[in-house]
Amino acid sequence: MFSVEPGLYDPENGFGYNPSDNLLVTKDKGIMMSSVPYTKEWMFLKL
Repeated sequence: MFSVEPGLYDPENGFGYNPSDNLLVTKDKGIMMSSVPYTKEWMFLKL
């Protein structure tokens, strides 16, 4: 089991988001334990 800690932080405005997740490693593959949508649309922020 590994912890995945992506985050987006804005210290100037005092907020941030960290959707902590766990990665379960099995003999055949890795399995993300949450339902966070790790897609380009979700991960990228247009400024």
